[in-house]
Amino acid sequence: MAAVYGILHDHLTYSICPEYYTKFKFYQFRLVYLPDTVLPEPRLYVTIVGMMATWWIGLLIGLIQGLVGFIHKDQKTMFRLVFKSVLITLCVAIIFAAFGYLAGKFFISDPSWRFPENLIDKPSFITVGSIHNFSYLGGLIGLLSGVFFQIIFYRREAKKQRLF
Repeated sequence: MAAVYGILHDHLTYSICPEYYTKFKFYQFRLVYLPDTVLPEPRLYVTIVGMMATWWIGLLIGLIQGLVGFIHKDQKTMFRLVFKSVLITLCVAIIFAAFGYLAGKFFISDPSWRFPENLIDKPSFITVGSIHNFSYLGGLIGLLSGVFFQIIFYRREAKKQRLF
């Protein structure tokens, strides 16, 4: 799920600022050896970057949510709540990405980033960089939200059991 999110996320942000990939991400992920390398099928490389950038965070989120899921009474409840927790994480990441777009587009004008040489569209580069940074923050906050969701559900169920 995380890899699919990353692929879709990166295709969307590539549409906003191709330079973010051609002058930064492709080089960062060692898909090219020189920034600004012209690629015959850049969207294929965007797909690779999206997958490489997110599969590991999805694995980590799934592992943590799954481990927390062991607090539940049975595997059916565990599966349902872990799945909901992962969806919560995904939704929070998407919301934060939207905030990143707004922040990058309207509020962040000159961050203390090192920009690639020959950058033509600096405002779009900032917007996409903000989307990426906010998405990772959203993933972390979403992870915590999913964990709290499971704990709150567990406590409510435990409280109901004590009442009867």
